[in-house]
Amino acid sequence: MAIPKIISEEAINLVEVKEYMKKIKKRDEQLSFRAGKTEEYLDQFTLLKASEAKELYDQLVALNLPRLRESHLHKIVDICPATIEGLRTLFAGTPTSISQESGKKILDAIESVAPKKKPKKEKEE
Repeated sequence: MAIPKIISEEAINLVEVKEYMKKIKKRDEQLSFRAGKTEEYLDQFTLLKASEAKELYDQLVALNLPRLRESHLHKIVDICPATIEGLRTLFAGTPTSISQESGKKILDAIESVAPKKKPKKEKEE
């Protein structure tokens, strides 16, 4: 059995994963069971379109906030928190903290790209 080797790691957001899944689906025509479940999850929980996610990520990078890594920025794009408390919740398990001023800048960037986005609800049957 082959042992896979990790060549590099790169943080990406859910919208980018969804774009990769579309390419895989086009290439393979049918997704495996796990890939199908992943696609269902992404359809349900991605809040932004690809262009919106790219624009928000670029705005967050342009803010040049201290102590925020690329993975943090992608997580902000995934969740699009609406409040400072929601933003701080993203960093609850990490040693990273967000100042009030930085939080306001992040929330302003989110509001400019994705005003009041909410997750899609499942249809009740």
